[in-house]
Amino acid sequence: DWDAFGHLVMRFYPEVDADACHTHSTLQHVIERQVSIPMTSRADLGAYLHKFESISLYLLRKEHLSESEQSHWFLDGFCPKFKSALLHCLSLSDLNHHPEDPWTTDEILLQAKRIL
Repeated sequence: DWDAFGHLVMRFYPEVDADACHTHSTLQHVIERQVSIPMTSRADLGAYLHKFESISLYLLRKEHLSESEQSHWFLDGFCPKFKSALLHCLSLSDLNHHPEDPWTTDEILLQAKRIL
């Protein structure tokens, strides 16, 4: 069991607070750095997704982040030019999507892959 192993290992490092590894500010830092990086390949997308989800999924599990916040922040990490194209593709993919409703992370990821 992976969780049991993790707890056992953490006992050897009492100075480390496992609950403080990932915070909103850590996620915000990833997004702020990512927004200046052009999205030119699926490899770029994969690298961003890996960094983003390693933090956001932890925050979701701890109920420190909602799914709508996760998808909103994921979208905010794309450079402006790519984000604009992505929003256009998303709007075409579901003409009945209400502008106030957030896109899911999976929907965003699917359209990002299609663009790339």
